[in-house]
Amino acid sequence: MTRSETDEDFAWRFRLDEKPVESLHEDPLLELIRTQWEELLKLTIPTCGREKVKVDGFVLMRDLDTVHPIFRDDPRWRRKKSDA
Repeated sequence: MTRSETDEDFAWRFRLDEKPVESLHEDPLLELIRTQWEELLKLTIPTCGREKVKVDGFVLMRDLDTVHPIFRDDPRWRRKKSDA
């Protein structure tokens, strides 16, 4: 099977807003993922089937029990800081 000229691969990129003054995660990987989610949610509305879904956090496949909040105003950030 040969690829035609119209079957080109391309990278989809979008510009992130300026880097926040303060990272919310100490772990750079978690902060990268959080920032990507935050920026994508400014542009899109996730759905499950035809139902719109409000997303406010994410879990990593390696740790399904820990929910990481996405937005700065999420009250879970205050709880995390007081637990530390």
